[in-house]
Amino acid sequence: MDYISCCEALFDFIDRTPTARPVQAVAEDLVAAGFDEVTAGPLDQTARGFTRAGGFLCAWRRGQADGFRLVSSHSDAPALRLKDRADLGTDPVHRLNVAPYGGAIWSSWMDRPLRVAGEVYLAGEDPFKPDRRLVDSGRAVCTTANLCIHMNGELRTGYTFKLQKDLQPLVTGSGAEGFVADFLTGWGLDPAQVLGYELDLLPAERGTFVSPDKRLMSVPRLDNGAMVYASLQAFLAAGAGAQTQVLVIFDHEEVGSGSATGAAALRLRDILEDLHQAFDTPWRDALAASFMVSADQAHGNHPNYPEKMDPGNAPALNGGPVVKCAANQSYATDGATAVVFENLCRQAGVPVQRFYLHSDLRGGATLGPILAQSLPMPVVDVGNALLAMHAPREVGGCQDQVWMQDALQAFYES
Repeated sequence: MDYISCCEALFDFIDRTPTARPVQAVAEDLVAAGFDEVTAGPLDQTARGFTRAGGFLCAWRRGQADGFRLVSSHSDAPALRLKDRADLGTDPVHRLNVAPYGGAIWSSWMDRPLRVAGEVYLAGEDPFKPDRRLVDSGRAVCTTANLCIHMNGELRTGYTFKLQKDLQPLVTGSGAEGFVADFLTGWGLDPAQVLGYELDLLPAERGTFVSPDKRLMSVPRLDNGAMVYASLQAFLAAGAGAQTQVLVIFDHEEVGSGSATGAAALRLRDILEDLHQAFDTPWRDALAASFMVSADQAHGNHPNYPEKMDPGNAPALNGGPVVKCAANQSYATDGATAVVFENLCRQAGVPVQRFYLHSDLRGGATLGPILAQSLPMPVVDVGNALLAMHAPREVGGCQDQVWMQDALQAFYES
């Protein structure tokens, strides 16, 4: 696929997954491709299937040999989450009470049109299993707004934004019961029947190309929607391999992964052990025969700030997939797993780069080191180079998206 068509499809995918959890869209694509959802019972009886819970999804295509070819990614992204009793009033323009989800460049979230999407909960037949409804406004419904420059001169010289004050979005049209009730009614729900909600405010704009040759893109939630999409497309396109091919998507990476649907839980280990029941071999042998690619976006070389990058390992946009390396094991990559992934890229005709953080800076965490603790198999952390990571719109190289999908497909088929 050419990079323009590939990225237009990526824009569509991200636009139809406005919440921080695109698991529903992934599940729909898997069903369309002939995969069966398993909601109860043993997993090893299903050759092509998937299971999900909240913002977690795991899909598999069973192989004939023991072990796994596994690609992991995460689905969540920074957002402004509505608190309970979110409408703070102040007619005629209402303020919305929000909490920051994840660590964003919050100053860049000012003056942004925002859409609202997420889940609402109604009573179910089982009191421990509420009826979950996915909802989405489908358009901008509120906005953040700066104080004008004449009233805050510090905006010119450096202003510290206060999340509880500056980041409160503004909205009009709320009735007596408030903004949330208005939207529940608009979604065909009776506010009196809604027990609770988990609603995020996210950038409403669609992804777009931002260079004459369409080789750069500016898109909300490239971290990590682009890796979810790349791994899904690679998984669907891959031919059957000798080993079981696994696609897994985790929630809550941006807030530490410490949840029942995050990478720190043992949910993936339980699934893989269940799938392993089809083979009469020791579990430790299956792990030893496996390999995991942890796909989460990487930092790209910003032309305006070259001093922030390692002088010898500064990945370029449109330079190919990035192998993320760290001496302190903040990435799970080691010398051997880096070479394995680089060789697969070369065999697929895909250029590949390496990233090391500047030694005077402290980087973030990702999935690989967390997963390696519960699943001691070889792991490599990879991603595509981005600029403006955790801004409301992130900048990436369009050709990189094609190359990452090609590299992950080659990995699945290896």
